[in-house]
Amino acid sequence: MEVRLDHQVKAKCHPQDIWEIFQHIEDWHKWSGIYGQAGWVFGKPWQQGSRFIVELLYPKKVDLEVVVLRCKSPHQIVLLSHGDGIAAEQWLSFMPASEHDSFIRSEQAFVGPSRLDLPALREKLNKINERLFDGLKAEAEKHCSLIAL
Repeated sequence: MEVRLDHQVKAKCHPQDIWEIFQHIEDWHKWSGIYGQAGWVFGKPWQQGSRFIVELLYPKKVDLEVVVLRCKSPHQIVLLSHGDGIAAEQWLSFMPASEHDSFIRSEQAFVGPSRLDLPALREKLNKINERLFDGLKAEAEKHCSLIAL
């Protein structure tokens, strides 16, 4: 079974503002609505091959192990995560849309057992993306407005 998803939101801030929020995995629970505790378990943060564990709380509690495949901050991150029988590769980009706006874009490929209900899985994954990226957008916009004062 394979599911591919694309998700994009436009934020009223710069890619650096998005990266400033995203890079602190220990704070994801504060703005995501889907994550609990997170921490680095191997390597230096955001270096190729480094690993972290993050607790997914929605739609059910699962510990995910995430490997950084590539990080060219503040614009591109590639992650490989797995947990609960599903693995995912995710390409994230934070790119300028205009002078004051940026796109937060995610392309994901999920693989897992063929017995999974694909429509239900796709719906859950889309809800996870909405919560995650709407939260990141809001927190990055808040960060941008605070440093602009």
